[in-house]
Amino acid sequence: MKAFSKRETLRESIALTALMVALNVVLNAANSYIPFAGYFLASFLPLVSTIYVLNVKLKYYPYYFVASMALGIATTATNFSDTLLYLLPSLISGIFYALCVKGKFDTTMAFFCSSIVLFVCEISLIPLVNFIYNTDTIYYILSFFAIQNLENIYLFVYAGLFLVASLKEFFVFLITKDELTKFSYKMRDEEHPPVHMNVLTFALSLLTFTFVMMEIYTLSFLFLAIALVATLVIAFKLMRAKKIYLNVIILISFVLAWIDYVLLYQFGGNALKSMISLLIFPIVLSITGLMINLKDIIDRRISNEEKAQ
Repeated sequence: MKAFSKRETLRESIALTALMVALNVVLNAANSYIPFAGYFLASFLPLVSTIYVLNVKLKYYPYYFVASMALGIATTATNFSDTLLYLLPSLISGIFYALCVKGKFDTTMAFFCSSIVLFVCEISLIPLVNFIYNTDTIYYILSFFAIQNLENIYLFVYAGLFLVASLKEFFVFLITKDELTKFSYKMRDEEHPPVHMNVLTFALSLLTFTFVMMEIYTLSFLFLAIALVATLVIAFKLMRAKKIYLNVIILISFVLAWIDYVLLYQFGGNALKSMISLLIFPIVLSITGLMINLKDIIDRRISNEEKAQ
């Protein structure tokens, strides 16, 4: 049975539904009962849901969703916090990414937006888990990796959770991107960074700067993490253009950001505020992307005028 082949009949859809529900249950149980290894295996959960939605009709998804959650809770009945924190967000982000594919989103935008959806789902469920089990989920996660006593670690928690969510969705992106071209799905793959991605990255950089100046570091590091992931998307698009000057801009902006960060960290006296220097990278690349977008708009307008004549 190929991972990517549409199931059109009811029999084929039921078979795939049973298989994917079983995979969800096994991965979810492994995350609950096998330390470290189980957490790694749970990273495959978004991929399972994405593959399922891409291969069956959407009308079967509610059955898959309900069966996965019911069996997930049943197999971790003594403590189903992991089912809420990992399986439920994965089910939601999985269908979101698949709908982006079916909606012919740009591939990198589908990855970025799905990362945000997964992250928002996970942090939204943390208060619920804390309430049900009268626990501190953030402390539990940090102690799981034995980093709960590191200085200022709580300021980086949400930024770290977003980066982990991005890694999960990046794995989905890598697995599905090439396979989708082998059959009917044709996602839009824009040559240059989308204008809304450039604007968003620039805005995130300004928000990061604002929160750093206000010394609201939890939000500043979160927005910095989102901005850096968005910047990597922009850099990926720029490098695909295969133009030397764009590669030079990417390299120089990255090196300058890193050197500035090291110098501020060594001589600035404030280790937290020194991270503001990393904004050089997203600001330079977002402005570069916007300039390319402007050039594209001008070129299209000139081309349309020439055709009109």
